[in-house]
Amino acid sequence: MILHILRFRFKPEASDEQIASVVESMHRFAEIEAVDSVVVGQVIDSEGYFSHSMIVTLRDLDALKAYHLDPIHAEADHQGLPLLEDVVSFDVSDDWDASLAGRITEILSQRLEEQPDIAELAQTLGANRGNTR
Repeated sequence: MILHILRFRFKPEASDEQIASVVESMHRFAEIEAVDSVVVGQVIDSEGYFSHSMIVTLRDLDALKAYHLDPIHAEADHQGLPLLEDVVSFDVSDDWDASLAGRITEILSQRLEEQPDIAELAQTLGANRGNTR
């Protein structure tokens, strides 16, 4: 199992309506056949820097790849990335295979090669850390 996790904050100029629309577009990830579950909501912690988080549950690497390459994901990125001020993304897995991180990096690299418009949008983020969605 792989959990794909994002913590993010919106730019101050993002309206409540724009934020709600982006959150709804992320909820649509549940429509992707490879996705087992999606949770998108507010970050509840004392730090207060990130306002939102998302967790996508996926069966395996094939599911992660299908999720990253799905048009629903690209649509959400086109809508949301221009409104984000900062994002941290990472993956958690119960698979202890030492090659897993490299294989995930290959999937993400393939996505950015096949979708250069997404790569360009991701580069506009101020302090992007992690695996770039």
